[in-house]
Amino acid sequence: MTLSEVVDAVRKRWWLVVLVPAIVLPLLIVRARLQPFQTSLNAVVVIPGDTEDPGNSERPELMVLDDLPSLISSQVFAEAVAKDIASRGGETELANDVEGVQAALEGSRYSRILTVTATRDDREDAMQIAESAASVLPSVVNQFLVADPAEPATVQIIDPPGDPTRSRPNQMLIIVALTIVSVAVGAGIAVAAEAWSPSGHELHERERAARNA
Repeated sequence: MTLSEVVDAVRKRWWLVVLVPAIVLPLLIVRARLQPFQTSLNAVVVIPGDTEDPGNSERPELMVLDDLPSLISSQVFAEAVAKDIASRGGETELANDVEGVQAALEGSRYSRILTVTATRDDREDAMQIAESAASVLPSVVNQFLVADPAEPATVQIIDPPGDPTRSRPNQMLIIVALTIVSVAVGAGIAVAAEAWSPSGHELHERERAARNA
């Protein structure tokens, strides 16, 4: 099909171009509003022996830092968090749900900065988990990642947990991008529908006959 034919097909079946994003956009908005609550904290972790010299990737202290995200998602960290929640007089059901606490926790690292994220359907649960994670992080890091009798690691919370929210990074950008994609999909459906319609077949036959004449 030529460009003019594509434009004509989109104009003729404009309702398809509108229908697809009209379905997709509300679904994206509802999904965003029903997402679990999420909050995170940032900590600087300096392992004994760490220096400003980058060195190479096989430096032991850097290898230990690589283990931080796995530690955050481990059962031992979840147990420590649940125990701390109980000591604070937090929700009893949450304090006894080690598996649920473990599922809520996720860690990521960039250089010496560790980000711990807590995700739960309940706002208060997410906040309790994040606060307890910040509380037990130094002791758990030293217990499981620093070998005896080395000096302890330095773990400093630089960004405490904020108010849990359903929003995610770049969420609006993602919604806009997916809406644009849905418009393109609607236009593609309109063009395909026109091409496979009887009138579209007749038009192609006439064009083919004109070219062969």
